[in-house]
Amino acid sequence: MMNNKFLHLFIALIPFVSFAQEATNTPKSEVFSFVETMPEYLGGQQKMMQFIQQNFQYPDSARSKGIQGRVYVEFVIDTTGKVGEVRIVRGVHSLLDKEAIRIVSRMPNWKPGSQKGKPVKVKYNLPISFKLD
Repeated sequence: MMNNKFLHLFIALIPFVSFAQEATNTPKSEVFSFVETMPEYLGGQQKMMQFIQQNFQYPDSARSKGIQGRVYVEFVIDTTGKVGEVRIVRGVHSLLDKEAIRIVSRMPNWKPGSQKGKPVKVKYNLPISFKLD
C-alpha cells in the first residue's frame, strides 16, 4: 500500500501519436500508435490511477537511498484488451523501473482500440513519477 507521507505518485496516460495505417490491409500482429478509437481503461483514467495507487509499493531500498524520478513505461493493449509487451522506455533506477513494470503488468484488461471497426493492438506510454517528501 502507498504511504502518502512519503510519496507523491503522478501518472498521465499519453498515447504515442502517429498516423494510423489501414487496419484492413495490415497483419494481425501490427501495433498501432494512434487509431480511430483508442483503448480505454475500464472506468477511465481516474480508475486507472486508483488501481496504480492501490497496488503501488515504493521499494524500501529506493526510499532509504532517496531514489526518485519519473519512469516511462511503454506497453501494448492487444485486440482483446490485455496489457502486454511492457518495457521501460526511460528509467530512473532498476528498483523504480522494476516496480513500474510490476504495476503495469498487473493491470486488468482494457476496452481494446479499433481502426475501421476492427480491434487492433495499440501502443501506450505511461509516465509514473516516484517522489519522496
